Amino acid sequence: MSTPSPFRQAGLAVAALLTACVPAAVAATPASAAIWTEVASGTTQNITAIEYQSASRFWFTTAGGSIYKRQADGTFKEVKTPGGIPLNDIEFQTAGNIGFAVGNGGQVWRSTDAGDTWSPSFGISASKASSTFADCTASAPLGDVNSIRFAGDSRAWLFATGSQIVTSQALSPTQVGGPGTWTDANRDTKGTPAAADDTCKVRPSYGEGYADAFFATPDVGYIVASSYSEVFFTANNLASDAQKKLGDAGNAGSGGRVIAGDPTNPSRMWSVNATPYGRSTTAYTRDGWQTSEWFQIGNDTVREFPSTGPADVDYAGGTVLAAGDTGLVLNSTDGVNFFYNDATGALATQRWNAVGLATATDGAIGGDNGKLAVTTAANSIPAPPVAPPIPPVAPPVKTESVDSRPLPTFTLTGKGNGATAKLSGGKVKVVIKGKVKVPSGVSAKAACTGTVQMTIKKGKRLLTARNAKLSKTCTFTKTVSLSKSKVGSAKQLAITVRFQGNSILKPVTKNLTAKIKR
Repeated sequence: MSTPSPFRQAGLAVAALLTACVPAAVAATPASAAIWTEVASGTTQNITAIEYQSASRFWFTTAGGSIYKRQADGTFKEVKTPGGIPLNDIEFQTAGNIGFAVGNGGQVWRSTDAGDTWSPSFGISASKASSTFADCTASAPLGDVNSIRFAGDSRAWLFATGSQIVTSQALSPTQVGGPGTWTDANRDTKGTPAAADDTCKVRPSYGEGYADAFFATPDVGYIVASSYSEVFFTANNLASDAQKKLGDAGNAGSGGRVIAGDPTNPSRMWSVNATPYGRSTTAYTRDGWQTSEWFQIGNDTVREFPSTGPADVDYAGGTVLAAGDTGLVLNSTDGVNFFYNDATGALATQRWNAVGLATATDGAIGGDNGKLAVTTAANSIPAPPVAPPIPPVAPPVKTESVDSRPLPTFTLTGKGNGATAKLSGGKVKVVIKGKVKVPSGVSAKAACTGTVQMTIKKGKRLLTARNAKLSKTCTFTKTVSLSKSKVGSAKQLAITVRFQGNSILKPVTKNLTAKIKR
């Protein structure tokens, strides 16, 4: 994820660099060909995060703990050697020299020369690194750090495990993140020397950490918790308790959740998470997380949405870019309708872990085994598929339009069928079984294909969405394990089972209730 540069660099040197590193720019028109070009990254380590501000300001981190920077000749140089511990994020001041890379084990690396050299930051402490609920009554060394965000050039924020939010707010941009400047940003001391009455300013449902944030201005920010992807809002630099928003940032919260926002319209944000719950892991908001919706797919006939959601998302100049497993690349120019815009050839099934947008047109994606690709047409929307010509026929007799496919039914009763939920240890095991009953006169062999989609809710709150393939005998089964903390004290779960239909059978939906046995 990158911080967009407010301007495009000019001059013959940069023009030459762009020519050497990426394809020539194209107009932002509907695309009929692949927009991605693979470039050599200089590594086979998995790429974990990208910071892409311009042709000459381009960095990425790896799961092995390395940092790479693009050089004047377009190649990438390792500027920090691997430490064997993953780095999770990297960010620089907009057009500035100060940057940070963060990762597991409390890693905070700082550069003061635009990423040419890096030094570790030691002795950073915060609130508790592990507790059932947010707990800011005691200090602990910094644990796994999920993300680094700038809020203006003089303020930096770290979002980490447990109850840990740390900030450095210096008098000048050159001092941000310097030794001794990091402080616990989550603790409210209540103005007393005793720690027993201290509370956290950001209090999610559980103390599973903080995933990411978007700062619209130095004082105004949205913070996403790992627990339930809950979103919290501050308008005063987190000087007081943050306000919990009504909407969440997508299904399946974790420390790997990422958000991006539109600085010109801070009520617009997007969020993704590489967890195995499909499109439900995506979310966008147009009202500052009062409400949220899944990404809409504008060309959903091109491919299936992968079972694992996108790993990263970024925004610049009107373009939203996201990427993930099985070659998934999505882009949008309205922030609502997303289009499959995958890389092709050898990269068609690549796992992408990171994205970056320097501008509305200049984008990058990085993934496993050091694979890296760039584009100068990140805002190019794929053209719709061209339908084959239809031969002329005689004018039809005027009737009502009727779908001639028969409607199947669900058999969700009887021994072994239906939905059950049972608490065991720290998990609630949900088992969903059933059968699609084929209407008389329809070939079961031909009709028993397709996908059954299942959503599990606690009240109106979506807990997860899963898919199952229909067997040759028209049966399906799915076992889902939910954490006890996610289910809470609920006595029952609402389950919707939907057969998506196929060329022979229409779709059909069934609603179930599963009582939780404790």
